[in-house]
Amino acid sequence: MSDGIRMYTNFIASIDTRLRNPKWVIEHLTRSKLKGDGTRSSSQFTEDAGVGARFRAKLSDYRGTGYDRGHMAPASNHKESQGSMDETFSLSNIAPQVGGGFNRDYWARFERFVQDTTKSFDDVWVVTGPLYIPRPGPSGWVLEHPMLGQPPQMVAVPTHFFKVVLAEQGDASTAVAAFVMPNSAIPAEYPLSAFSVPLTSLEEVSGLTFFPSLLDDARRMGLDAAALSSTMAVPSKLAIVRSCGNLHVTASWSSGLCANIVARNTLNETSTSWAALLSVSGITITSGPTGIGAPEMIDSETWAILPIDGTQQKIQAKNTITINFCGVTDAPEEVVASLETVFGHGPNFTTQDAANKLSSGYCPFLPVVSPPPPPHDVPAPAPESDFE
Repeated sequence: MSDGIRMYTNFIASIDTRLRNPKWVIEHLTRSKLKGDGTRSSSQFTEDAGVGARFRAKLSDYRGTGYDRGHMAPASNHKESQGSMDETFSLSNIAPQVGGGFNRDYWARFERFVQDTTKSFDDVWVVTGPLYIPRPGPSGWVLEHPMLGQPPQMVAVPTHFFKVVLAEQGDASTAVAAFVMPNSAIPAEYPLSAFSVPLTSLEEVSGLTFFPSLLDDARRMGLDAAALSSTMAVPSKLAIVRSCGNLHVTASWSSGLCANIVARNTLNETSTSWAALLSVSGITITSGPTGIGAPEMIDSETWAILPIDGTQQKIQAKNTITINFCGVTDAPEEVVASLETVFGHGPNFTTQDAANKLSSGYCPFLPVVSPPPPPHDVPAPAPESDFE
Protein backbone atom coordinates (compact mmCIF):
# COMPACT_ATOMS: atom_id res chain seq x y z
CA MET A 1 0.00 0.00 0.00
CA SER A 2 2.07 2.92 -1.26
CA ASP A 3 -0.48 5.73 -1.12
CA GLY A 4 -2.02 4.98 2.30
CA ILE A 5 -5.57 5.22 0.90
CA ARG A 6 -8.12 2.52 1.71
CA MET A 7 -11.36 2.45 -0.31
CA TYR A 8 -14.53 1.06 1.26
CA THR A 9 -18.12 0.87 0.08
CA ASN A 10 -19.28 4.08 1.76
CA PHE A 11 -16.13 5.74 3.07
CA ILE A 12 -12.46 6.34 2.30
CA ALA A 13 -9.64 6.23 4.87
CA SER A 14 -6.13 7.63 4.67
CA ILE A 15 -3.80 5.62 6.92
CA ASP A 16 -0.87 6.93 8.94
CA THR A 17 1.38 3.87 8.97
CA ARG A 18 3.76 5.45 11.49
CA LEU A 19 1.12 6.14 14.15
CA ARG A 20 -1.08 3.23 12.96
CA ASN A 21 -4.24 5.34 12.99
CA PRO A 22 -6.32 6.90 10.24
CA LYS A 23 -5.12 10.35 9.19
CA TRP A 24 -8.67 11.11 8.09
CA VAL A 25 -11.83 9.28 7.06
CA ILE A 26 -14.34 10.81 4.66
CA GLU A 27 -17.91 9.56 4.29
CA HIS A 28 -21.03 10.60 2.41
CA LEU A 29 -24.32 10.44 4.31
CA THR A 30 -27.87 10.45 3.02
CA ARG A 31 -31.13 9.60 4.72
CA SER A 32 -31.28 6.25 2.91
CA LYS A 33 -27.81 5.16 4.03
CA LEU A 34 -28.82 5.51 7.67
CA LYS A 35 -31.51 2.86 7.22
CA GLY A 36 -31.13 -0.84 6.62
CA ASP A 37 -30.56 -4.28 8.10
CA GLY A 38 -26.98 -3.85 9.28
CA THR A 39 -26.51 -4.59 13.00
CA ARG A 40 -23.50 -4.06 15.27
CA SER A 41 -24.05 -7.40 16.98
CA SER A 42 -23.17 -9.17 13.73
CA SER A 43 -19.93 -7.22 13.21
CA GLN A 44 -16.47 -7.86 14.62
CA PHE A 45 -13.34 -5.72 14.76
CA THR A 46 -10.78 -6.86 12.21
CA GLU A 47 -7.21 -6.02 11.27
CA ASP A 48 -6.82 -4.52 7.82
CA ALA A 49 -5.06 -7.10 5.65
CA GLY A 50 -4.66 -4.41 2.99
CA VAL A 51 -2.07 -2.67 5.16
CA GLY A 52 1.33 -4.31 5.57
CA ALA A 53 1.58 -6.48 8.69
CA ARG A 54 4.44 -4.37 10.09
CA PHE A 55 2.51 -1.12 9.73
CA ARG A 56 -1.08 -1.87 10.65
CA ALA A 57 -2.87 -1.68 13.99
CA LYS A 58 -3.50 -5.05 15.62
CA LEU A 59 -6.36 -6.24 17.79
CA SER A 60 -3.86 -7.13 20.50
CA ASP A 61 -2.66 -3.50 20.66
CA TYR A 62 -5.92 -2.49 22.36
CA ARG A 63 -6.26 -5.47 24.68
CA GLY A 64 -6.20 -4.51 28.36
CA THR A 65 -5.43 -0.83 27.70
CA GLY A 66 -8.72 0.66 28.89
CA TYR A 67 -9.16 2.55 25.61
CA ASP A 68 -12.15 2.05 23.33
CA ARG A 69 -11.73 1.22 19.66
CA GLY A 70 -13.33 4.43 18.45
CA HIS A 71 -14.95 4.61 15.01
CA MET A 72 -14.10 7.53 12.72
CA ALA A 73 -16.93 6.62 10.33
CA PRO A 74 -19.59 5.45 12.83
CA ALA A 75 -21.10 2.02 12.34
CA SER A 76 -24.58 3.52 12.73
CA ASN A 77 -23.99 5.67 9.63
CA HIS A 78 -23.81 2.57 7.43
CA LYS A 79 -26.80 0.36 8.15
CA GLU A 80 -27.83 -0.08 4.53
CA SER A 81 -26.17 -3.50 4.45
CA GLN A 82 -24.34 -5.78 6.84
CA GLY A 83 -21.30 -5.61 4.60
CA SER A 84 -21.19 -1.81 4.80
CA MET A 85 -21.45 -1.92 8.57
CA ASP A 86 -18.80 -4.64 8.85
CA GLU A 87 -16.33 -2.44 6.96
CA THR A 88 -16.55 0.23 9.65
CA PHE A 89 -15.06 -2.27 12.13
CA SER A 90 -11.76 -2.42 10.23
CA LEU A 91 -8.97 -1.05 12.42
CA SER A 92 -8.15 1.33 9.55
CA ASN A 93 -11.32 3.18 10.61
CA ILE A 94 -10.45 3.05 14.32
CA ALA A 95 -8.41 5.14 16.76
CA PRO A 96 -8.00 4.84 20.56
CA GLN A 97 -10.63 6.85 22.41
CA VAL A 98 -11.45 7.39 26.07
CA GLY A 99 -14.61 5.36 26.69
CA GLY A 100 -16.71 6.74 29.56
CA GLY A 101 -17.68 10.36 29.05
CA PHE A 102 -16.39 10.47 25.48
CA ASN A 103 -16.70 7.63 22.96
CA ARG A 104 -19.73 6.09 24.64
CA ASP A 105 -21.26 9.40 25.66
CA TYR A 106 -20.45 12.86 24.28
CA TRP A 107 -18.83 11.64 21.04
CA ALA A 108 -21.79 9.30 20.45
CA ARG A 109 -24.16 12.23 21.01
CA PHE A 110 -22.12 14.22 18.50
CA GLU A 111 -22.40 11.41 15.93
CA ARG A 112 -26.19 11.42 16.33
CA PHE A 113 -26.22 15.17 15.77
CA VAL A 114 -24.36 14.71 12.48
CA GLN A 115 -26.83 12.01 11.45
CA ASP A 116 -29.70 14.39 12.17
CA THR A 117 -28.37 16.89 9.62
CA THR A 118 -29.61 14.50 6.91
CA LYS A 119 -33.15 15.49 7.96
CA SER A 120 -32.49 19.01 6.66
CA PHE A 121 -29.92 18.37 3.90
CA ASP A 122 -29.89 15.93 0.99
CA ASP A 123 -26.14 15.26 1.07
CA VAL A 124 -23.82 15.43 4.06
CA TRP A 125 -20.06 14.97 3.71
CA VAL A 126 -18.10 14.25 6.89
CA VAL A 127 -14.33 14.16 7.44
CA THR A 128 -13.17 12.78 10.80
CA GLY A 129 -9.73 12.14 12.21
CA PRO A 130 -7.28 12.33 15.11
CA LEU A 131 -5.11 15.27 16.17
CA TYR A 132 -1.89 15.37 18.17
CA ILE A 133 -1.72 18.83 19.73
CA PRO A 134 1.29 19.93 21.81
CA ARG A 135 1.11 21.95 24.98
CA PRO A 136 3.59 24.43 26.43
CA GLY A 137 6.11 22.96 28.85
CA PRO A 138 8.67 24.50 31.23
CA SER A 139 11.26 24.90 28.47
CA GLY A 140 9.32 24.71 25.23
CA TRP A 141 6.59 22.79 23.48
CA VAL A 142 5.73 19.29 24.64
CA LEU A 143 3.72 16.66 22.77
CA GLU A 144 2.68 13.85 25.07
CA HIS A 145 0.35 10.98 24.30
CA PRO A 146 0.25 7.31 25.33
CA MET A 147 1.24 4.54 22.94
CA LEU A 148 -0.49 1.15 22.78
CA GLY A 149 1.06 -2.20 21.92
CA GLN A 150 4.70 -3.21 21.98
CA PRO A 151 7.61 -1.29 20.44
CA PRO A 152 8.47 -0.64 17.75
CA GLN A 153 5.03 -1.36 16.26
CA MET A 154 2.78 0.84 18.40
CA VAL A 155 -0.55 2.68 18.08
CA ALA A 156 -0.63 6.35 19.10
CA VAL A 157 -3.41 7.69 21.35
CA PRO A 158 -4.61 11.03 19.91
CA THR A 159 -4.90 14.07 22.16
CA HIS A 160 -7.94 15.37 20.22
CA PHE A 161 -10.33 14.45 17.42
CA PHE A 162 -11.78 16.63 14.67
CA LYS A 163 -14.86 16.43 12.52
CA VAL A 164 -15.71 18.65 9.54
CA VAL A 165 -19.27 18.58 8.22
CA LEU A 166 -20.32 19.94 4.83
CA ALA A 167 -24.06 19.72 4.17
CA GLU A 168 -25.74 20.48 0.83
CA GLN A 169 -29.38 20.98 -0.05
CA GLY A 170 -29.45 20.70 -3.83
CA ASP A 171 -28.15 23.94 -5.34
CA ALA A 172 -29.94 26.04 -2.76
CA SER A 173 -27.69 26.07 0.28
CA THR A 174 -24.46 24.74 1.74
CA ALA A 175 -23.48 24.73 5.41
CA VAL A 176 -20.04 23.94 6.80
CA ALA A 177 -18.82 23.51 10.37
CA ALA A 178 -15.62 22.27 12.00
CA PHE A 179 -15.26 20.82 15.49
CA VAL A 180 -12.35 19.76 17.70
CA MET A 181 -12.83 17.77 20.92
CA PRO A 182 -10.29 16.56 23.48
CA ASN A 183 -9.87 12.81 23.84
CA SER A 184 -11.21 12.90 27.38
CA ALA A 185 -14.48 12.79 29.28
CA ILE A 186 -16.69 15.80 28.45
CA PRO A 187 -19.53 16.87 30.78
CA ALA A 188 -22.92 16.17 29.22
CA GLU A 189 -24.12 19.75 29.83
CA TYR A 190 -21.51 21.24 27.49
CA PRO A 191 -23.23 22.40 24.28
CA LEU A 192 -21.75 21.28 20.99
CA SER A 193 -21.02 24.89 20.10
CA ALA A 194 -18.29 24.81 22.77
CA PHE A 195 -16.17 22.77 20.36
CA SER A 196 -16.83 24.68 17.14
CA VAL A 197 -13.61 26.06 15.61
CA PRO A 198 -12.77 28.11 12.50
CA LEU A 199 -12.15 25.79 9.57
CA THR A 200 -8.92 27.56 8.66
CA SER A 201 -7.55 27.10 12.20
CA LEU A 202 -8.24 23.37 12.03
CA GLU A 203 -6.52 23.20 8.64
CA GLU A 204 -3.41 24.84 10.07
CA VAL A 205 -3.32 22.47 13.05
CA SER A 206 -3.98 19.31 11.01
CA GLY A 207 -1.98 20.17 7.88
CA LEU A 208 -5.03 19.31 5.76
CA THR A 209 -7.13 21.40 3.39
CA PHE A 210 -10.77 20.35 3.50
CA PHE A 211 -12.96 20.24 0.38
CA PRO A 212 -10.52 22.27 -1.77
CA SER A 213 -12.60 21.90 -4.94
CA LEU A 214 -15.79 23.10 -3.23
CA LEU A 215 -14.56 26.01 -1.09
CA ASP A 216 -12.44 28.82 -2.50
CA ASP A 217 -10.23 30.93 -0.25
CA ALA A 218 -12.77 33.73 0.15
CA ARG A 219 -15.54 31.30 1.10
CA ARG A 220 -13.21 29.38 3.42
CA MET A 221 -12.22 32.50 5.34
CA GLY A 222 -15.82 33.65 5.65
CA LEU A 223 -17.33 30.44 6.98
CA ASP A 224 -19.40 30.57 10.12
CA ALA A 225 -17.89 27.73 12.16
CA ALA A 226 -21.06 27.41 14.24
CA ALA A 227 -23.45 27.10 11.27
CA LEU A 228 -24.57 23.56 12.09
CA SER A 229 -24.21 23.69 15.87
CA SER A 230 -27.04 26.16 16.41
CA THR A 231 -29.60 23.34 16.51
CA MET A 232 -27.92 21.64 19.47
CA ALA A 233 -30.09 22.06 22.55
CA VAL A 234 -28.55 23.83 25.56
CA PRO A 235 -29.92 22.79 28.97
CA SER A 236 -31.85 25.64 30.58
CA LYS A 237 -30.95 24.81 34.19
CA LEU A 238 -27.18 25.02 33.77
CA ALA A 239 -25.33 25.74 30.56
CA ILE A 240 -21.56 25.87 30.24
CA VAL A 241 -19.57 26.56 27.10
CA ARG A 242 -15.81 26.41 26.58
CA SER A 243 -14.63 28.84 23.90
CA CYS A 244 -11.21 29.05 22.22
CA GLY A 245 -10.14 32.50 21.06
CA ASN A 246 -9.30 33.81 17.60
CA LEU A 247 -6.05 35.76 17.27
CA HIS A 248 -5.40 39.03 15.41
CA VAL A 249 -2.24 41.16 15.10
CA THR A 250 -3.02 44.84 15.70
CA ALA A 251 0.49 46.33 15.35
CA SER A 252 4.03 45.15 14.67
CA TRP A 253 7.54 46.54 14.53
CA SER A 254 11.07 45.18 14.13
CA SER A 255 11.36 43.82 17.66
CA GLY A 256 7.79 43.20 18.76
CA LEU A 257 4.07 43.22 18.13
CA CYS A 258 0.65 43.83 19.63
CA ALA A 259 -2.25 41.44 19.25
CA ASN A 260 -5.70 40.73 20.56
CA ILE A 261 -7.43 37.43 21.07
CA VAL A 262 -11.21 37.23 21.00
CA ALA A 263 -13.52 34.61 22.53
CA ARG A 264 -17.26 34.42 21.91
CA ASN A 265 -20.03 33.48 24.33
CA THR A 266 -21.77 30.83 22.21
CA LEU A 267 -24.44 30.15 24.81
CA ASN A 268 -28.00 31.07 23.97
CA GLU A 269 -28.10 33.02 27.24
CA THR A 270 -26.29 35.94 28.84
CA SER A 271 -23.51 34.49 30.98
CA THR A 272 -23.90 34.49 34.74
CA SER A 273 -20.12 34.66 34.88
CA TRP A 274 -16.97 33.58 33.05
CA ALA A 275 -13.23 33.05 33.45
CA ALA A 276 -10.39 32.94 30.93
CA LEU A 277 -6.88 31.52 30.68
CA LEU A 278 -4.40 33.28 28.37
CA SER A 279 -1.20 31.45 27.39
CA VAL A 280 1.55 32.75 25.11
CA SER A 281 4.90 31.49 23.88
CA GLY A 282 7.74 33.07 21.92
CA ILE A 283 7.10 36.59 23.22
CA THR A 284 7.88 38.59 26.38
CA ILE A 285 4.76 40.52 27.36
CA THR A 286 5.53 44.18 28.13
CA SER A 287 1.98 45.56 28.13
CA GLY A 288 -1.18 43.74 29.16
CA PRO A 289 -3.15 41.64 29.26
CA THR A 290 -5.83 44.34 29.08
CA GLY A 291 -9.32 44.69 27.69
CA ILE A 292 -11.70 43.19 30.21
CA GLY A 293 -11.36 41.64 33.62
CA ALA A 294 -8.47 41.52 36.07
CA PRO A 295 -5.43 39.48 34.95
CA GLU A 296 -3.56 37.38 37.49
CA MET A 297 -0.13 36.16 36.37
CA ILE A 298 0.39 32.43 36.92
CA ASP A 299 3.83 32.44 35.31
CA SER A 300 5.62 34.52 32.65
CA GLU A 301 3.52 32.94 29.88
CA THR A 302 0.15 32.33 31.54
CA TRP A 303 -2.55 34.58 33.02
CA ALA A 304 -5.92 33.86 34.59
CA ILE A 305 -8.43 36.60 33.74
CA LEU A 306 -11.58 37.07 35.82
CA PRO A 307 -14.41 39.62 35.59
CA ILE A 308 -14.03 42.53 38.00
CA ASP A 309 -17.68 43.01 38.94
CA GLY A 310 -21.24 41.93 38.24
CA THR A 311 -21.46 44.06 35.11
CA GLN A 312 -18.44 42.39 33.53
CA GLN A 313 -19.73 38.94 34.47
CA LYS A 314 -22.70 39.32 32.14
CA ILE A 315 -21.66 38.76 28.52
CA GLN A 316 -24.68 38.64 26.25
CA ALA A 317 -25.29 35.63 24.02
CA LYS A 318 -23.02 35.64 20.93
CA ASN A 319 -21.06 38.65 22.23
CA THR A 320 -17.31 38.51 22.72
CA ILE A 321 -14.58 39.37 25.17
CA THR A 322 -11.28 40.76 23.87
CA ILE A 323 -7.88 40.47 25.54
CA ASN A 324 -5.04 42.69 24.29
CA PHE A 325 -1.30 42.32 24.79
CA CYS A 326 1.98 43.71 23.44
CA GLY A 327 5.47 42.34 23.75
CA VAL A 328 8.96 41.96 22.35
CA THR A 329 10.19 39.06 20.24
CA ASP A 330 13.08 38.26 17.93
CA ALA A 331 11.01 35.79 15.92
CA PRO A 332 7.41 36.92 15.25
CA GLU A 333 6.75 33.77 13.24
CA GLU A 334 7.30 31.70 16.41
CA VAL A 335 4.83 33.64 18.56
CA VAL A 336 1.71 31.66 19.45
CA ALA A 337 -1.13 32.29 21.86
CA SER A 338 -4.17 30.52 23.25
CA LEU A 339 -7.24 31.83 25.07
CA GLU A 340 -9.59 29.41 26.77
CA THR A 341 -12.76 30.96 28.15
CA VAL A 342 -15.48 29.23 30.14
CA PHE A 343 -18.87 30.96 30.03
CA GLY A 344 -21.64 29.72 32.31
CA HIS A 345 -25.33 30.43 32.78
CA GLY A 346 -27.21 29.20 35.83
CA PRO A 347 -28.74 30.43 39.07
CA ASN A 348 -25.76 29.42 41.21
CA PHE A 349 -22.93 29.61 38.68
CA THR A 350 -20.06 31.78 39.96
CA THR A 351 -16.78 33.14 38.65
CA GLN A 352 -14.98 30.54 40.75
CA ASP A 353 -17.06 27.79 39.13
CA ALA A 354 -15.88 29.03 35.74
CA ALA A 355 -12.26 29.27 36.89
CA ASN A 356 -12.38 25.71 38.25
CA LYS A 357 -13.27 24.41 34.78
CA LEU A 358 -10.28 26.01 33.06
CA SER A 359 -7.62 23.53 31.97
CA SER A 360 -4.26 24.61 30.58
CA GLY A 361 -3.60 23.05 27.19
CA TYR A 362 -7.27 22.54 26.30
CA CYS A 363 -7.36 25.07 23.45
CA PRO A 364 -4.87 24.82 20.57
CA PHE A 365 -2.18 27.48 20.28
CA LEU A 366 -2.59 29.73 17.25
CA PRO A 367 0.27 31.40 15.37
CA VAL A 368 0.32 35.20 15.47
CA VAL A 369 1.91 35.26 12.02
CA SER A 370 0.13 32.82 9.73
CA PRO A 371 2.39 30.16 8.17
CA PRO A 372 2.22 29.38 4.45
CA PRO A 373 -0.60 27.02 3.43
CA PRO A 374 0.16 23.34 4.10
CA PRO A 375 1.02 21.31 0.99
CA HIS A 376 -1.14 18.28 1.76
CA ASP A 377 -4.77 18.33 0.67
CA VAL A 378 -7.66 16.08 1.54
CA PRO A 379 -9.04 14.79 -1.76
CA ALA A 380 -12.29 16.33 -2.89
CA PRO A 381 -15.34 14.17 -2.11
CA ALA A 382 -16.15 11.72 -4.86
CA PRO A 383 -19.55 11.85 -6.55
CA GLU A 384 -22.24 9.86 -4.82
CA SER A 385 -22.15 7.16 -7.49
CA ASP A 386 -18.58 6.30 -6.49
CA PHE A 387 -19.79 5.33 -3.02
CA GLU A 388 -22.55 3.00 -4.10
